[in-house]
Amino acid sequence: MPPFRLSFPNKDAHDSNSYARLRGIAESLGRCHEIIEERQPLPLIQADDWSFAWQAELLEQTAVMASATHELSDAAEGLAHQSGLGWSGTGAPEQIDILQQLAEISATGEDVSWCLSRDMAEIQHQAQELRDLLDQYHSAIGRASARYPMERLEDIPLDKLDESWRLAQAKIWPLAFFAKSSVRKLLQTYVESGQADPDRDIAAMRDARRLQSEIMDNVLQQCPAADGVNTDIDRLMNWVAQAGSLKAILDALAPTVSDQTRWETARLSLAQRAQGDLRRAVIHFSQKHSKWDSCANAFAQASQSDPEKLSLSELSEGLDRILEYKDHLSDWTRWISVRLQADAAGLAPLVEAIEEGRLKGDVEVAFVSAYAAWWLPLAIDAQPPLRGFSHWAHEDTIKRFKELDDRATEMAANQVLNRIQHGLPAQDAVPRRSELGTLRHQLTLQRPSMPIRTLISEMPDSFTRLAPCVLMSPLSVAQYLPAGQAAFDVVIFDEASQITTWDAIGAIARGRQAIIVGDPKQLPPTNFFGRSDDGDEDMPEAERDLASILDEVASAGIPTQQLDWHYRSRDESLIAFSNWHYYDGRLVTFPSPTTASEAVTLHQVDGVYGRGQGRTNDAEARAIVHKTVRRLSEWLTWPEEDRLTLGIITFNIQQQSLILDLLDEERRQNPDLEWFFEDAREEPVIVKNLENIQGDERDVMLFSITFGPDHAGRLSMAFGALNSDGGEKRLNVAVTRARQELHIFASIRADQIDLTRTKATGVKHLKAFLDFAARGPIALPAQDEGSLGSVENVFEGAIKAAIEAKGWELRPQIGVSGFRIDLGVVHPDHAGVYMAGIECDGATYHGSATARDRDKIRQAVLENLGWTILRIWSTDWFRNPGMVADRIHKMLVEHLETDRSRRAAEKTTPELTDQEESTTDCTTHTEPESGVTPHSLANDQASEVMKKEGSPTSETPVFAKSVSSEHFAKSAATGLDQPVPDPVQFYHQDYIPTLELLVANIVEHEGPIPLGLLGKRIANIHGWQRTGRRISEQVANALGHVEIHREDDIDFLWSAGSYSNRVTFRSKLNRSIRDISRAEIAELYDRHEASLLSSQDQALELARHAGISRLSAENRAYLESCILWRFSKHE
Repeated sequence: MPPFRLSFPNKDAHDSNSYARLRGIAESLGRCHEIIEERQPLPLIQADDWSFAWQAELLEQTAVMASATHELSDAAEGLAHQSGLGWSGTGAPEQIDILQQLAEISATGEDVSWCLSRDMAEIQHQAQELRDLLDQYHSAIGRASARYPMERLEDIPLDKLDESWRLAQAKIWPLAFFAKSSVRKLLQTYVESGQADPDRDIAAMRDARRLQSEIMDNVLQQCPAADGVNTDIDRLMNWVAQAGSLKAILDALAPTVSDQTRWETARLSLAQRAQGDLRRAVIHFSQKHSKWDSCANAFAQASQSDPEKLSLSELSEGLDRILEYKDHLSDWTRWISVRLQADAAGLAPLVEAIEEGRLKGDVEVAFVSAYAAWWLPLAIDAQPPLRGFSHWAHEDTIKRFKELDDRATEMAANQVLNRIQHGLPAQDAVPRRSELGTLRHQLTLQRPSMPIRTLISEMPDSFTRLAPCVLMSPLSVAQYLPAGQAAFDVVIFDEASQITTWDAIGAIARGRQAIIVGDPKQLPPTNFFGRSDDGDEDMPEAERDLASILDEVASAGIPTQQLDWHYRSRDESLIAFSNWHYYDGRLVTFPSPTTASEAVTLHQVDGVYGRGQGRTNDAEARAIVHKTVRRLSEWLTWPEEDRLTLGIITFNIQQQSLILDLLDEERRQNPDLEWFFEDAREEPVIVKNLENIQGDERDVMLFSITFGPDHAGRLSMAFGALNSDGGEKRLNVAVTRARQELHIFASIRADQIDLTRTKATGVKHLKAFLDFAARGPIALPAQDEGSLGSVENVFEGAIKAAIEAKGWELRPQIGVSGFRIDLGVVHPDHAGVYMAGIECDGATYHGSATARDRDKIRQAVLENLGWTILRIWSTDWFRNPGMVADRIHKMLVEHLETDRSRRAAEKTTPELTDQEESTTDCTTHTEPESGVTPHSLANDQASEVMKKEGSPTSETPVFAKSVSSEHFAKSAATGLDQPVPDPVQFYHQDYIPTLELLVANIVEHEGPIPLGLLGKRIANIHGWQRTGRRISEQVANALGHVEIHREDDIDFLWSAGSYSNRVTFRSKLNRSIRDISRAEIAELYDRHEASLLSSQDQALELARHAGISRLSAENRAYLESCILWRFSKHE
């Protein structure tokens, strides 16, 4: 689930400029947040414009606000205590509102305490009823014709008078007159004023009496505002309103009461409008709140925030923080400004994710990812080709394109042949006196009478038809092709950097157009045949380098086309130095499918240069010849079609001659080696110097630096042709001749070359090259990352994470040049090999000039180097990443199973015969066996052989070293007396003591080590590729200096007296899990015991700690047995 999502009105809401603005805002958000994240937040500050005046005003208002907040907090606490209301101490806004309501209860008004224990709704009902009764009562009094004493209304016999009046009305006149007069007179006696009218007054007074009774029975007659029939209804209604208001406030505050006793006292005091401590607390709170409110308004205006939303404690803390971190105000306001910009631009979700801590890592990258997640579905929906994309259909299209391209290539060759068909008549049909007749005549002569140049001149029209394409040197052109003959359509020069202008002119003149191909960074034309080693200061002008036709056309401004793809080197390290120093990193090179390269190896020789005494280095020459003989002897055991080719380069002709002489002697002693030197070979062994090696290449090249300290130990800074102008070009040629391996034999180190003693660029580059040979690509400027970089974009990062979640180990950006494989999948069984490469259709893919480049040629080159390339298409990935990851996982599993089957089949190859096992001087770089990467013991073998000859050497493989190699290198460096492997004596009984020392040495540095792996180590250091039966038996006879402890069905060897239940786990040894002793596994478990005990899958977790990429069933079973053993031996 992404940490946030973006949304805008439509997919066209932004153009490139507005999108760039959004990215800029996102980048500013990330940068500003990085700054404020390390500081205390200032949430009370929402102003986005900082100035000195503003800060001064803010700090003043903050100080005043802090004081007012403290005072209000104290007053609120006091009021809460007096009233019995709850107080948490934080002064939350709702608590302040409660106290504010309490403070709003007036200190003056009616005593409404009578209502506290009664239902307010009933009181209001009774008040309305009383109002109605009073109205009726006064209405009844108003109907009477006279005024009666209402307070003595009960004393008037109204019922009797009513009866008498009714009887009088019933009598006849005059009796009725006298009876009515009697009743009227009696009623008049009760009148206070006016004339009584029994007909009206008796009924009115009876109603008034009844209503008076009802009024006196009303419950409100008990409240202070009621006075029977004399009740002031307005006062009463005001009393009821005040009571209702008070009761509403008190009832609302009731849930917050913490002290019921105090609360009851406070209620009564407030209802009675009493003075006292509570009233004083109310007044004090009201005053402080009024002051605080005024300060809050001023602070809010300065800070652009609302302090009323915070509790008093939070507000106080925030105000104190502002005063304490006032120096951070400018950065904080910058953050607020950027945040407001982001909110206005629609990036509020991004801001929220940042502030809530949901977003980790690069903010700009997260924005790009979120924007793509919003925009891409809309863009894909709008484009039918993208909407209908499927990886299988696209890959079918690519496959079809490749097939058609291959067919077009085949057809092109036929088309060329068809176009150059000369249409000449049969040989017997040509007339004697014709161009072709002349040629036929010369062909029939046993000794042709006509020179070739004359013969060609006799065929001005037919020659180009007979030979439409000729391969000639410039000298041959001048010698054989007459001037003025019909011009060729095009003249192509190869290796033009070595052709002088005057030699090329004649050929150019014989064509309508010219294509001049060459490398200006390689050898120019030269008159060099043999020079002194003291530089070129006194060299005759005739012997200096000459200008080439390539230089001439380049300086003349003729259009040029750079050819940047580099095919020769099967390992990038072979061209990395030249690519950086001579081609500005422009060359597109292709990485090899190995995680660590040993293509460039430095052999440090303790040699002496014979300055003035032959100009040779005998130690280097002998080391090179030994290396050559060993490699050639090894290759003789291979099928002829698999044998590699070898070449040797020297700095001068004298060293070249010395090596040739030494090789001749070796060839006489071992005639089998002649196969490699036969001229019938397409690429026989060559030995050349800097001046004549250009144009040659071999699989393996050995380079003799030759120069070194003289017999007196002095090192001159004169390196022959390298000191000349353009000498670096010779070095460039020398170091780029190898296709697979380059071995440098040097008697000097990079740090011995003093550039203060020479200004020659060639010498400077030689120093850099020796450093590169010793340290690898890290020695190149701007190449500290080596052959691995970070993922190129979020797309690749997502793929890497998804595939790694399936259990594979992936490494991004494989390579050291501009072209890199996006993701390399490390072989789970062989850490030194990439099992496959994953290519994404990113910028590199879309930046290819043609479909042929991106979909055919590049992949073909990679597959030729041994890569298996899997492709992931961005549209496919975006639509359903889970399905794509599953598909790639399935393909990787299938490829792994196929590879394991192939390797298993290779293991069944019959062991070497005894004679093959005892072959001497045979060193090989083997492919990794199961779980074990090859150790570069061939290099160590060379060192030991040279020691026997009296010229100690050490070899330094570039980029990676095995444990054994490091050990032997250290042994040589310390000068200790180490046992020397001797393949010739291996099976002799008197070799057992030496073999025992070799075994003890290996066990000391690699033990505990299984017996099988020890046998491989012993075989390797003796130069053998496999461990046969006789080798294993001989090793078993040489275990006198070590201890054997059996673990299940495997014998592990320990140094004498070193056996223990715990041995420090060594993570840097390339071994299979079954080659690791359970004592090491137990120590690794101890180290991570806390996390392992809580893990649901201890074996899997332990495997990850051990650096195992994939956990097979067999390895799982072994780890689980080690865990059980560890608990049984727990210390």
